Amino acid sequence: MSNHKVTKADLALISILVLIIALALAPHIKSMKANYRNIEVKHNCRIVQDALEQYALNNNGSYPKYTTEENSNGKTLIDYLPGQTLLKNPYSQQLTEPEFFNGKQCGKTQYKPLIIHNLCESYVVVGWGKCMETPLIELGNQFPNKLAINTN
Repeated sequence: MSNHKVTKADLALISILVLIIALALAPHIKSMKANYRNIEVKHNCRIVQDALEQYALNNNGSYPKYTTEENSNGKTLIDYLPGQTLLKNPYSQQLTEPEFFNGKQCGKTQYKPLIIHNLCESYVVVGWGKCMETPLIELGNQFPNKLAINTN
């Protein structure tokens, strides 16, 4: 067996190599994190859309006028979400989803009812990413799969 001693120069060289690799990977890791958050926003929107459709099935085809409105079975939109709990905003990590539509907010899944003659027969679910110019996704029974071009 040979005795190899690790010198300070060896440690410095290894540290420099690790630093170079970390600096090279940093932009890719940041991009992957942003992409993951956008995927989560879109996923939250689809979950809300599924909950809205289930709500309407149990309410003679009418959607809620606001997120806390009870249907004929005494259930709110939240009761139709998985685990009957709020969804997590992937940017803030807060349990706030879905939120009634009140303007652009990073990472939010928002619900906007379209009310005609005091009945909500249609809706739009909007998901916002970090870029607030255009939504990441808009869902509703009028355009069920319209994905916005922006994927930042």
